[in-house]
Amino acid sequence: MSNIKVSIVVPVYRTEKYLKKCIDSIVNQSLKEIEIILINDGSDDNVESIILGYKDQRIKYIKKNNTGIGSTRNLGITKSKGEYILFVDSDDYIHKDYAKKSYEKAKDENADIVITNFYKDYDGKIIKEILDIKDNIDLKKDSKYLFKINLGPCNKLYKRKLIENIKFNENTKYEDAPFVVEALLKANKVSFLNEYLSYYVIHADSQTTMRDNKIFDILKVSKQIIEICNKYKVNINDTTNLIVLILTNYIIQLRYVEDIKLRNAFINEAHNILNDLNTKWKKAECLKEMLIIKRLIKTNKCFTRLYLLLYNFAFKNKINKS
Repeated sequence: MSNIKVSIVVPVYRTEKYLKKCIDSIVNQSLKEIEIILINDGSDDNVESIILGYKDQRIKYIKKNNTGIGSTRNLGITKSKGEYILFVDSDDYIHKDYAKKSYEKAKDENADIVITNFYKDYDGKIIKEILDIKDNIDLKKDSKYLFKINLGPCNKLYKRKLIENIKFNENTKYEDAPFVVEALLKANKVSFLNEYLSYYVIHADSQTTMRDNKIFDILKVSKQIIEICNKYKVNINDTTNLIVLILTNYIIQLRYVEDIKLRNAFINEAHNILNDLNTKWKKAECLKEMLIIKRLIKTNKCFTRLYLLLYNFAFKNKINKS
């Protein structure tokens, strides 16, 4: 296939319930000059038969042993031939004009990345996710917007040449954040398309998934992001905003972790990272608009531990009664 404008990379793993809707939304794109790279990451369910049921010549099907979403996306980048790349998770789906509109935006404005608004789909309940950023920015020069951009890779169109030497983390949870941060900072121009063109599906049990030591991976990822920001000479206050936002959000997610020692160890290490980064991190801009009680829960160890203890107790009681 020649003249491929957009490569759409889809890592597939145990998503047979959602996969057909995902692939249907891609094969029906109004932009026809696309390739669809479906990578079966050693899934042990029915995804292969679903994929093989499609006869679209634009589909490139790759089957491999399970190595995780990071290495699977990296393989997708290597195998892609398009001028631009879109990542779509196999339980999500996209608007029929997503590739067309984002590609046209990129070409019209000579952008390295085009970001769009997106929906969150909570089992059919659709919620708009509004991004507060401006159009046509160079984040190396205007890094204050860095913490306002979501760090997922799937609502963004990337120029392939921009990211062909950037890698997703492998064998690590939260593998996508460093990739997205580096791509944003490496780009000479990031454009914003103020339309809702992709749907991020939130599973009913998504909020209960972080219950083991894997949550500590976000601490490693945060340190990696700090190194990337230093590499691109990002203003310390803007780096602080980004890391504060990441780590305080994950501190709150500890409410689903039952192990008190694990919770406390995470809080202590997160605070160490933040204090090493900037001793004034509790005055970060991203915290200023919060209610005082929410800010205290996110930044004060005593309030954090009390909140987590009470929430976890209530959560367990709710589970036991259901």
